[in-house]
Amino acid sequence: MTIATLRPKGQLTIPARILQQLNLRPYEQVEVNFQNGIITIVPVNRKETTKKDRLKTFAGAGQGCWGDSPEAVNASIHKLRDSWSR
Repeated sequence: MTIATLRPKGQLTIPARILQQLNLRPYEQVEVNFQNGIITIVPVNRKETTKKDRLKTFAGAGQGCWGDSPEAVNASIHKLRDSWSR
């Protein structure tokens, strides 16, 4: 049995031994439940763990929107700019 201390703002530090067993990292989400006098903490399934990883999911999202080659992209940008009112 491991004992932890609740802090004044309701924060609880999960002991390192348990964090290692669960492979939990900073800023990962956990689901907290209370039922029949028992608190459970369950890690939420994760796909990405860092902001950088989440950002990578957008890589290539705009591919082909402006053209398939650098020349086509430049032509699309010039056409769009020429349509602006000045």
